[in-house]
Amino acid sequence: MNYLAHIYLSGNNEKLIVGNFIADAVKGNKYLSYETAIQQGILLHRKIDFLTDRHPIVHQTSALFKPVYGKYAGVVCDMVFDHFLAANWNLYHSQNLRLYVNYINKIFLRHFSILPMKMKIILPFWVKNRWPELYATSEGLRRVLSGMSRYTSLPLASDAALEILLANYQNIESLFKTFFSELQRQLDR
Repeated sequence: MNYLAHIYLSGNNEKLIVGNFIADAVKGNKYLSYETAIQQGILLHRKIDFLTDRHPIVHQTSALFKPVYGKYAGVVCDMVFDHFLAANWNLYHSQNLRLYVNYINKIFLRHFSILPMKMKIILPFWVKNRWPELYATSEGLRRVLSGMSRYTSLPLASDAALEILLANYQNIESLFKTFFSELQRQLDR
């Protein structure tokens, strides 16, 4: 799962949201330097990743992107799943996506001083471009994929990713909904 799903799965606890947001930038046991609630958010993020990375639906979906993205197919799958969460946001949350993004942006800005440097660098782009809202459309997803290709080792193939997504749209959407329901059930245990 990508950022939007991780944040959503944190519920309404601000510190849990922050911990879940910064988790990829906090390696090993460095999470212990944060207060307990943020530690819990980091550990929640790791649990979500653990469950996601081992799920057959994620493997099935990632396989669609593997010919173009190779070892990065899982990253693209995560972003595509965030697309379906954003595009179907009203099925998962009572607050519209725009207001939710306002809410989480305020949280991140309030906690800016404790963010790892990597997240401090990302946050202005996140806030300015309203990344979670971009995920809601295929064009927005293309923009995010293209942007990530410029700043990470993700191959520049956003047009190919969209072709694959659009050719398999209903199937991937169905897979996402099944997977996300199962993931939520596993996290509720």
